[in-house]
Amino acid sequence: MTVLTQPATMGDVLKYEVNPNYTREIVPLLVGTAYPAGSVLGRVTLSGKYTLSPDTGSNGAEAALGVLLYAVDTTGDDEIAVIFGKALAERAILDWEGVGDADGAPVPVTLEGIAALLDIWPIFERFQMGYVAKGLELDAEKNVSAPSPIGSTAGAKDIARPVRKAAKPARKS
Repeated sequence: MTVLTQPATMGDVLKYEVNPNYTREIVPLLVGTAYPAGSVLGRVTLSGKYTLSPDTGSNGAEAALGVLLYAVDTTGDDEIAVIFGKALAERAILDWEGVGDADGAPVPVTLEGIAALLDIWPIFERFQMGYVAKGLELDAEKNVSAPSPIGSTAGAKDIARPVRKAAKPARKS
């Protein structure tokens, strides 16, 4: 007889909550890990991202701050973010200062140099937060108009004064 097992669900982790708006929070997870439902999470001090909370450690994550309600797999997100970030950097970085070789001599901007620079994780994170995230925020804003509940003009207000009398029809030529 085949034995089937079901992964943990939210009901296995959470038995009762008074107010979901008060007791739940969406947090950034450290990428590269598959997090099962029910994982105890701690926050890494340097990045502010949450990861599995170990029993001991010194990065801040050893202090348990929450429990993950749903399983989340972030193993592929890191590679996609790096590819996307490098593609943007190749188009955005036209000049730099303070980037040098082992002897301290300035290095010109090249595609290989940009890729090597973004392979340094803190620099990549800074580029992501300072450049990529701002572009994604602008894209999400679009034209700053809130979506109308029904149709494109449902939420619009009349701003024109009413006409006094009907206009005459145009002349036929």
